[in-house]
Amino acid sequence: VGLHFCGVVAGEVHADRRRHAVDERRLQHLLGGLETLDFGELGKLRLFEKILHRFLRLHLGVYFAGHAKTLEDLKGKKIAVSGGVGGTNHVALVVALEKSGGNAKDYVMVAIPGQQNQLLYSLESGFVEGALVSPPVTFTAYKKGFNKLLDVGSMVEMPGGGLTALVKTIQTKSAETKKVIHSLQSAKDEIRKSKAKTVDLIVRLLKMDRESAAETYDTFLTTLSPTGIPNRAEMDNLVRSLQSQGRFSDRKISFTDLADDRLATEVAKEMGYKIP
Repeated sequence: VGLHFCGVVAGEVHADRRRHAVDERRLQHLLGGLETLDFGELGKLRLFEKILHRFLRLHLGVYFAGHAKTLEDLKGKKIAVSGGVGGTNHVALVVALEKSGGNAKDYVMVAIPGQQNQLLYSLESGFVEGALVSPPVTFTAYKKGFNKLLDVGSMVEMPGGGLTALVKTIQTKSAETKKVIHSLQSAKDEIRKSKAKTVDLIVRLLKMDRESAAETYDTFLTTLSPTGIPNRAEMDNLVRSLQSQGRFSDRKISFTDLADDRLATEVAKEMGYKIP
C-alpha cells in the first residue's frame, strides 16, 4: 500500500478530484520523470530530489523459523530482505541490529527478488532462517506461527518512501508537481476518514481477505507523515547509516542534496496542515 495506492484512492474515493487523480504511469507521463525511488540509492544525487515524504516510520519486523529466541541465536544464519542490499529495508535492518548491540556482519543477508510474499515462502521452505517483512505479510507470518524477533520499525527513524521528481521537473513544472502532491495528500486524508471504503479497495486491489485488509489499514495509518514534508533528521540518519557501511563516505551530503521541501510545505500550508 503505497503512493500507487494513494493515487488510486484519489480517483476511486475522491471523485470530485478525479481530474488530479493519477497512477504511477500517468505521473511519469504528466511530469516527465516524476516517480518513486528507493532512498537507499543515493547515486542519483541532484538528478532526482524527494519532494513528498510519505511515511513517518517504517513497519518492518524480523520473523524467524525454528526455536530462535534472541538475535544471538540467528548469528551466522540467513535473513531474507527485499529491495536488495543497500536498499531502504536492508539499511533499516543494519541500523536496528546496531541499536540492539549486534553487528550486521554476523548475519547472512540474502536479497530475495519479487514481492514480500517471496520472503515468506523462503522462510517456510527453510531456505532462510529469518525474514524482514512488512504488512500485510507480517500478519500472515504471525498466523502461520512465525514469531517476531526484532521490531525494526520502532527502532529506526528514516524515510520509508516518498514522491521523487527530476530536479528539472521541480524547476520547470512546479504548478503541475504541486497538483500531484495535492492529489496524493487529498487521497491520504480520504484514507484517514474513510476506513470502510479504503478496506473495500484494499480487498479488491490486493486480493486480500477483509480481516487482513483491516489490519493493513490500521497499520498503514500509523506510518503516514502528518504533513508530507521531507524530514531533515530522518534523511540525515539515512545518509549516516549508508556512510557507516563505507558508501559515499568521500562525499559530504546535505539535506538539500537529497530533498526539496518547498513545494510540499506550500501544499501543506494550503491544505491547513499543522506544520511543526
